[in-house]
Amino acid sequence: MVRLARWRPVRDWLVRSTENSAPGVWAGIACRKRCIDDKFAEAILAGVDSIVILGAGLDTRGYQPMVPSGVRVFEVDLPENIADKRKRIPETGTVTLVPVDSDTEDLSR
Repeated sequence: MVRLARWRPVRDWLVRSTENSAPGVWAGIACRKRCIDDKFAEAILAGVDSIVILGAGLDTRGYQPMVPSGVRVFEVDLPENIADKRKRIPETGTVTLVPVDSDTEDLSR
């Protein structure tokens, strides 16, 4: 479905159909993404040198140009999600993928 959604008519149909069953869901996603991006940028401007993204999934925020050199990004997620991300996106010197099952492991390890 994701590959098909690259084609505008399919993407438009998907948005319309989900908006019919869950009005506002796409606007909510856009607002959430914008809020996260704003907080990310604020933290960088404030001079933080490390950012931890819990439940990172396939998010690529840590790889974006908004992250200056010297800022480390730790992406924490379930081991299977981290393994999948490693297959799709090569790790860089600034992004560290951290597999953690928070049901059985302590985040402070």
